[in-house]
Amino acid sequence: MSHIAFDGQAVSMRRRSDHATRVRQTLVLVGLIVLAVSPMVDLVIWLTHHPSTAGNVLAWVRGTQGTDSWYPMATAMEFFHAHPNGRVYEQLFFIDKIKFQYPPSSLLIHQALWSYGIVPSDAALNRINWWLIIVQVIATGAFGFTLARRSTDYTRYRWTIAAICAVGTLLFYPLINAYNQGQAQVWINTAFALTALAWFIDRKGLAGVLIGFVCLVKPQFALYLLWGVLRREWRFVMGWAAVVVPGFVLAVAVFGLQNHLDYMSVLRALSRTGEAYIDNQSFNGFLNRLLEISDPGNAIIVTDVDPNACTLLSIRLNSKLPPFDSTVYGGTLLTSAAMIGMSLLLRRREDAGASKLLDFLGAALTFTMASPVAWIHHYGILPTIYVGALFVILTGDASRRRWLALAAIAISYLMTAHWLDGSPTFFGALLLFCVLYERRLRDSRATKRLSPPWYRPTHTG
Repeated sequence: MSHIAFDGQAVSMRRRSDHATRVRQTLVLVGLIVLAVSPMVDLVIWLTHHPSTAGNVLAWVRGTQGTDSWYPMATAMEFFHAHPNGRVYEQLFFIDKIKFQYPPSSLLIHQALWSYGIVPSDAALNRINWWLIIVQVIATGAFGFTLARRSTDYTRYRWTIAAICAVGTLLFYPLINAYNQGQAQVWINTAFALTALAWFIDRKGLAGVLIGFVCLVKPQFALYLLWGVLRREWRFVMGWAAVVVPGFVLAVAVFGLQNHLDYMSVLRALSRTGEAYIDNQSFNGFLNRLLEISDPGNAIIVTDVDPNACTLLSIRLNSKLPPFDSTVYGGTLLTSAAMIGMSLLLRRREDAGASKLLDFLGAALTFTMASPVAWIHHYGILPTIYVGALFVILTGDASRRRWLALAAIAISYLMTAHWLDGSPTFFGALLLFCVLYERRLRDSRATKRLSPPWYRPTHTG
């Protein structure tokens, strides 16, 4: 009997050793992809004189930034103050062809500063974005650290994992490109990284507040309200409403109801045609390019540069849209409806009141991809989603399917983390979408025992 017990103990120890070896090997592979393979790909891109992550990181280090968001926002504020009852979108978007595509609520902070005689300069907004990049890098690293700390297999590697997540975030082209262009999307990317961390540690009210602030700038994420209601995540819904409702009321009071109605016209115009420009990495952009719909030009014309402030002083954004095409329009509607439907309606049957991590992260990816216009910098939210998806797969059952999923995530990351000709960001995001929803479909048929302990929230709220 003692001999049998000794043999059983030896087998158990050997199995634990083999498992620990596989964990280390997996972590080494992840580190190689993020810290070695991806930078090598970027080096090749840089040598071919294409936009590279390294170039954008150097611009971030120097504090060099454009005014892609700041110029139309400042122009809208100047118009509003010159014409308090004027129609901002009618003049700027449809007549002057300036791409001011943000909702009126996006100007509330600007209006608050203007009311105190403070006109935020491009340089000041650039400095804020510089620090927000650091916040997002730290938040994503903290997200990976927290996931690892709650995982039995990876807790001893939590600091290594946090470092890999942070570096992988900083070297992610869509994220750093958002900074380089001078984009308000930097705010959204950072807010989403903080939101995912808040959601995971069961601060769902705070997560709702953060998504609410995102919705004031990016109205597509308002779909999170319906998502939360369908899952009965009332703390999240209340946090969302606590920001969006007063924000919308205040925006109507300040900028008028007519400007909000005009903004709906802007959204209708964008949804009818989308954008053919290569930076539009959505189904709409892909279909426009596939059918060779002409791009009427989305030129950024630099008229002056301030080398000290490292910003463009004056630019003109051409907002001509491609011609309407029924195939592109129909294809965009069909794919958007299918993706949004999957995001809203697919959930675990046995635990309908609690949302899982992939459910939450997948919703953000879906609402981004389903938009007719999804610029490359909109995918700056992906590092957080990759971290969450990676841990869900790593802590799942060891199988050939898991390794296929890990390979798919690696390929997806390499496609989206760099600028390449065509629609690589879109197809990389689509591959990630398939990985997330394949797992979600399996979860919808599975029992709770298949979910690792850290994957389940402590209470549903």
